[in-house]
Amino acid sequence: MVRIRGIDVHPPLLNTSCAWASDLQQLTALYDCPHTGAVSTRTATLSGFKEDSSHTVAFLAGSLSSINSYGYSPHPLSSYITWIRMLLERDPPSSKPFIISITESNPESLSKMITAIQDLRTEHPSWHKRIAIEFNASCPNIKGHPPPSYHFSSLVPFLDIFAEHFRADPTLTMGLKLPPYIVSTQFHDVIGGIATYTRQYILSGQFMNPFAFLTCTNTLGNSLVFSDQTVDTGADESSIALLPGIGGPRR
Repeated sequence: MVRIRGIDVHPPLLNTSCAWASDLQQLTALYDCPHTGAVSTRTATLSGFKEDSSHTVAFLAGSLSSINSYGYSPHPLSSYITWIRMLLERDPPSSKPFIISITESNPESLSKMITAIQDLRTEHPSWHKRIAIEFNASCPNIKGHPPPSYHFSSLVPFLDIFAEHFRADPTLTMGLKLPPYIVSTQFHDVIGGIATYTRQYILSGQFMNPFAFLTCTNTLGNSLVFSDQTVDTGADESSIALLPGIGGPRR
């Protein structure tokens, strides 16, 4: 068992927030799986993300790797709150928690999402130990919106919102979904920046940071594969897999 602030993950294995944790059927399968100690949802926005045919995935032949252009979930946060409530009510004796992955492009909307999740946590005495929050600050597939966590100054307004909610309720378990960093200064910037949020809390006397965990499983932006390297699934991969030869098909 692993304890992450207020939630217990047993066994110590959980899914990453991804397209295969999008709807009630998928979340139910993850929740009922005996090998998951917690369930992460696909990243939700306040009103839902508009998907189209450009949001897809390609699997590499002869490899366990993949590349995708998925964005956030098309389902709004309200849907995940409804589904998680259903699953928690269905299985009261369980202690398996949910990690609700969320994001927004402005801090005000993000604050509304945290408040809605906090309202869900108060609906039952045990649910504050079964619901955590992950802030996805790393998705590389949103046009015109590069991941804010590559530039810590862009991340600060969002982290300030989380810190404000944590000061109001230190039982809240929150974490950050960060991108795969490749430059040493990126590691130093984010670690040093997160550390500035550590405070001593009067009631407990403990020094605590609002962010209890970090998740770093995500697509590396600007990756490239060629179509003859992928498994043919019939999906339109034109947005992520180039035809053989950078200038087009071989002749």
